[in-house]
Amino acid sequence: MEDLIKESPSSNPSPGSDACSDCGSKPGSDSASGSGSGVKPGSDSASGSDSGVKTPSASGAGPESSSGSGAGSDSGPARGRTAGRVLRCLMTAVLVLVLGCGMLLGASYVLMPKDNSKEAGMINPKANGFLAEPSNSLDVLFVGDSEAYSSFSPLDMWNRHGFTSYVCSSPAQKTSYSFVLLRRALQGQSPKVVVFETNSFFKKVSINEVAVNALSEVFPVFEYHDRWKSITANDLIGPAQYTWKDSLKGFRYSFKIKKADASSWMAESSRVASIPGINKTIISLMVDYCREHGATPVFMSVPSTKNWNSERHNAVEGLAQELGVDYVDLNKGDAKVDIDWSADSRDAGDHLNYVGASKVSKVVGKLLDERYDLPDHRTESEYNSWNEAYIAFQKSLKSAKKG
Repeated sequence: MEDLIKESPSSNPSPGSDACSDCGSKPGSDSASGSGSGVKPGSDSASGSDSGVKTPSASGAGPESSSGSGAGSDSGPARGRTAGRVLRCLMTAVLVLVLGCGMLLGASYVLMPKDNSKEAGMINPKANGFLAEPSNSLDVLFVGDSEAYSSFSPLDMWNRHGFTSYVCSSPAQKTSYSFVLLRRALQGQSPKVVVFETNSFFKKVSINEVAVNALSEVFPVFEYHDRWKSITANDLIGPAQYTWKDSLKGFRYSFKIKKADASSWMAESSRVASIPGINKTIISLMVDYCREHGATPVFMSVPSTKNWNSERHNAVEGLAQELGVDYVDLNKGDAKVDIDWSADSRDAGDHLNYVGASKVSKVVGKLLDERYDLPDHRTESEYNSWNEAYIAFQKSLKSAKKG
């Protein structure tokens, strides 16, 4: 470059050019045109062609433009690396999910009782006794809390009408667990009618209870996580074989007597009790589930001075109308059962004793038989076990009375 400048005709510095060559041009100097060689404006060498110095073209081609195109070319690999990281994260998440589900299924298989008896670890064995009944052998299912299993006697109804039934009830049962039992029962049974005792409609249910009950159907480990202490070899390798039958078909009776105060029972009222919103949702789902499986849902309220009143009647009546479900209140109206509250309750009006339950079963059996055209199996050989169960039931009643 220096040689080229020396050979240039305009290489002789003009006065004052030394300062420009060292520190740049002074304000107002000729070199303001940007020529570092001291070329005056208007000279042929201003473009830098004579001095041998090339200047960037106006089009922007040069280092700046080349670097811009480089940044654009880098964006493709960057996006690829990001997509790769996302894909790896997704694959890891799926792998963890699959492994987690596999572990839950494995633990569920081991912890799930292999029989439906109390000895095998089954929770609420009487409510789950239907698991040992022959497939599609039950005409009616009763679902609810202790009000249901204290009031409905399947064997009494069998003796009078010949239809089969089972009480899928447990103490303080909530609608979330009622739905579990309903789905479980309808996997192997095809009842014509499902009766929902309505006291449980008013029991509060938490979202956590709903979630646990739902998960327990897929992963029984959530319901039987405490069983690990009693695991046997059969739990590890044996298949589930439900063999335990409840001879009373879910019914529980007592001959205890404790007088109830019925002075204000079912007093007239226009007020409406509140059914929790989550219960309404679950009840609606159960009603739909029954209909999808060919069963007629029925709401039924059994006699109770402690648990039932006009406000609750009004609430259930409204819900029944909303869902298009038959509603039978045994506390009032044409279906009212003639309960003697001085003698027919075992705990001062909360639950009925056997005398009260036999009255309810007589009314309910007749009502269900007439309204829903239920079959009479009493002369069918495949139902002989029901006749035998009724005979054994009568013997147990006599023994209980003597005791």
